[in-house]
Formats: sequence, structure tokens, C-alpha cells
Amino acid sequence: KEWKIEQLETEIQQLKQQNQQQQQQQVSSFNSSNNSSSYNNNNNKQPPRHKGKWILDADSKDFLEYPAELKENLRQEKRKRLAEVQQQMKFILESDDIQDTHGHW
Repeated sequence: KEWKIEQLETEIQQLKQQNQQQQQQQVSSFNSSNNSSSYNNNNNKQPPRHKGKWILDADSKDFLEYPAELKENLRQEKRKRLAEVQQQMKFILESDDIQDTHGHW
């Protein structure tokens, strides 16, 4: 059992390292594409690219290190909980305007 635990821990560390490398490549690619692109002023309504460097928050870095299955489970749970809260809170109107009320003819 100890051998399997050590093996799993090693695999987890390797996956974390791979994830970190992929994450760094994505951020680097994101930053370089933002710096090299200029604003296209034709019918393409893209906003101007940011000249700065994207810096990930610690919680984003931590989340990206989770195994893919765990990330997907957390995303599903988030969607589920947000839908529940939205259902529970639907009685609260966005404004006092009649167009924002609920009803029927």
C-alpha cells in the first residue's frame, strides 16, 4: 500500500508540473499575442489588446493545478449551485419597473 501511495503522489506531482508548464505556456502565448496585436478599426469590433502582462491570482493558479476530473466536478457543482440560488432568488426583481416583474396575461 505504501508503494502505491508513493507512486500516486509521484504521479500527482508530475501532473502538477505538466499543468504548470502548460499554464505558463498559455500565459506566455496570451501575453505575446496581446502585445503583438494592434487594434483593428474596421467592422471587426475587437477591443484593443492590453499592453501589460497577465498575472494569475493565487486561487486561479491553485485551481489550474487540480486534476482535470476534479476541475470538471467543481465546475458542474458551481453551475448546479448557481442555478439553485437563481431559482431561490428569482422573486427579487431587478428594478421597480413593470417590465422587470413576473406575471402572466
